[in-house]
Amino acid sequence: MNKVAYEQKEKDVLKLPYSTRYQALKQEKIRLKKIEIAVPVGYQDKIKKRLQPNKCFVESIKFARDVKEAIYCIGQFQKSEFFHAWIEFKDQDYYFDGTFQAFYPKEKYYEYRGLKKLYTRSSAEITELANKYEMHGLYPEDWQKLKSLLVSSSS
Repeated sequence: MNKVAYEQKEKDVLKLPYSTRYQALKQEKIRLKKIEIAVPVGYQDKIKKRLQPNKCFVESIKFARDVKEAIYCIGQFQKSEFFHAWIEFKDQDYYFDGTFQAFYPKEKYYEYRGLKKLYTRSSAEITELANKYEMHGLYPEDWQKLKSLLVSSSS
């Protein structure tokens, strides 16, 4: 899917009322509760109390900029083809989801959500991009990388 088509698909979702999107996210959070793990020591002050609908890139980038050991990941939901961002940690088997503001075991979460990891960036790399563009989201460099990955995987 190219950038224009993806952004249109995203706009279509955002046309839904916020309350509808929030309720759907709440239901997904309830479904994931069975695999959620306790917030690891040292990250309690990084967690927000509310869900962050449609903010996976923003929340993941903010977390990565604040936590040097964070590994910023971009992947794709296999059912919807939407892209998703989350945080992993070197030598740890859990990860942080900025939308749900929760930690999950990596493998179970990939399976539950039908996620495929496409690539990663270090905390330093994502901080550099955030500073360069003065925004949080999919950067031009991300679109180039996604385009090359998705073209090569469809061949």
